[in-house]
Amino acid sequence: MTDLGRESFSCDVANRIWDWSTRNDHLQHTVGTRPFKEYVAWKIPLGLPGLDCTYANRAALYFCAERMVSKMMTISRIFHKYNSLNRVYSLMTYPNMLGSEVGICFSDCTWQKLLYRNINTENYIEKTERQERSLHTDFGLSAPDFFSTLSFRHWIEDRDEHISFQGGFHIIWKDI
Repeated sequence: MTDLGRESFSCDVANRIWDWSTRNDHLQHTVGTRPFKEYVAWKIPLGLPGLDCTYANRAALYFCAERMVSKMMTISRIFHKYNSLNRVYSLMTYPNMLGSEVGICFSDCTWQKLLYRNINTENYIEKTERQERSLHTDFGLSAPDFFSTLSFRHWIEDRDEHISFQGGFHIIWKDI
């Protein structure tokens, strides 16, 4: 067991997250090619089943969240001169960190789609709703003053795949 949390959060995972957060040589190429026209995102390299937001995992969660904010700050410094970019963000999911990402959003329309996911079809329902929830409570992290933060509750019900999910996410962002 590492000093970062439970046994499943190994030194290998910590090293992958560290490498992910400090490697910046690919950033300009990725943003320049814009593989997705509306945003570019880098998923945090956690293995399944992710990292549950529990008190026992507090140090590991803080490490992951801090590395995400660090990567976001680096991206912000590198790309502050580009007028075509809108904002850099870090999306931290709970009850585990699977799907957490750091990215750049290119438009306000994309930003609204990222935050407010309200889909209601016969076989698929997805909904987000703002809530008062503390980033510090879930991840032991306080965002720097020059970043903005919001918290959302998130529900998904996919009847075709028999998936039901209730969780949420914190989003930290800075306009570039």
